[in-house]
Amino acid sequence: MNDFEAALDLLARDDPDPSIGEAAQRRAEERLELMRRAKYSFLLWAQDNPETDPAAIAEARQFLADHPPLQRALGTGESA
Repeated sequence: MNDFEAALDLLARDDPDPSIGEAAQRRAEERLELMRRAKYSFLLWAQDNPETDPAAIAEARQFLADHPPLQRALGTGESA
């Protein structure tokens, strides 16, 4: 967990209105899912581009290993 994720988790736990904390948690989960999808797309692209930095490939693979797919649909972007 990076500093930003830790701060979001802390805010979600300390929020006096649980629904706001839950919304913040959902947004954080969705941001991670979007990042996971971007890393996956990068790996697909890297298969056809042999000049891709091996360290970037390793980092993307590690991110995917550390972050399983979100087991729910992403939000629509509308405010709750």
